[in-house]
Amino acid sequence: MVSTSFDLIQRNEKEADSCKSFYYKNSCAVNPIIEKYLTWRPKADFMDVYCSLKLNPKSNKTILITGNSFVYFQIYGILEAIKKSKTQFLEVFVVEHPQCNILVGYLNDLYRECSGIEKSHDRLFEQLKPDVIIHSARMDLYVTSAVSPKISFKDDEYYYEIKRQILHIASFTRRLIIIEPHPPFTSSTQHYGIPAKEFHRKHNPSWNRVKEAVKHCKNCVIVQTQNIMCPNGICPMVDPITRLSLFCDKSHVTPRQSLKFVLGIIKALNGIT
Repeated sequence: MVSTSFDLIQRNEKEADSCKSFYYKNSCAVNPIIEKYLTWRPKADFMDVYCSLKLNPKSNKTILITGNSFVYFQIYGILEAIKKSKTQFLEVFVVEHPQCNILVGYLNDLYRECSGIEKSHDRLFEQLKPDVIIHSARMDLYVTSAVSPKISFKDDEYYYEIKRQILHIASFTRRLIIIEPHPPFTSSTQHYGIPAKEFHRKHNPSWNRVKEAVKHCKNCVIVQTQNIMCPNGICPMVDPITRLSLFCDKSHVTPRQSLKFVLGIIKALNGIT
């Protein structure tokens, strides 16, 4: 029993160590195009990522990954999906700013350091013309209330802004892939997970607007994560089989857990020829 408990502690410490830095820090290099055309950036943070990785030299396709700090922690799974996709890519560009979210436009003004992000990526998008843009970010920081029952989506200002931004970003690429935000970590000592209903109360006001907006985007695809993160009505914090933590901190999944998103991302990449 002592040996088993000690082994479990060691394995969880290894999981924690994997969270301490950007998974591809040694191979994702500073890119001159990013440096030249992405001139606006929020206050420097240790989780900022502006770099690119070379993949298949026989391909002429490129892909750009962007979002907030979700990208920093999910990059292992996202890159594994790209590598395993039938469609091969020459280069992957990674641009992410903690807390900031290009999908929500002026709603970034809620956070002073993000108030200049709207359209800040446009020159980079125009220069790169990526075949695919993948976006992953938390959404419930910006919109907390559901659409009023007295109005329709089209009359809701938050929905209008999210739709406007999604269509704008999608205009720069052949496919915009949006990864559904996963639930946060709970610090409750009473259980090792949160009821899915509790998560959806916070998640749905923003995410429902995204889903509705995507209906109007012909080249947008959503990668669902709730079936992975919240099986059987519970969003666990610990893997019930391995007993390893699924989270690095209160907001981000471990690199190992991000691998569970691989199949959904591969499916979203299908058909890019």
